[in-house]
Amino acid sequence: MIYIDKYTITKIGSKYNAKKDKRENNKTLFNTTSDDGINGKRFMRMLDDLDDNINVHGCNVEINVIFKEVD
Repeated sequence: MIYIDKYTITKIGSKYNAKKDKRENNKTLFNTTSDDGINGKRFMRMLDDLDDNINVHGCNVEINVIFKEVD
C-alpha cells in the first residue's frame, strides 16, 4: 500500500458576506494540511468521511499526485 508523506485538502466554494449582502465565489471554505504522513487506506477513508461531511452540494474533485525520488 502506498504511503502519503504529506497532504493538503481544500474545499473552495461560495459563502455569504453579510457586510456586502451577497454571496462571494471562489472562497476557501475548508482547508487542512499535514506533514505527519498517512497510509493510503486511511487517507481514502478520511476522504470518504470528508465527502460525507463537507460535500453537501456536490463538488468537482481534483487530485494532484507528486512522486519525489528519495536522495
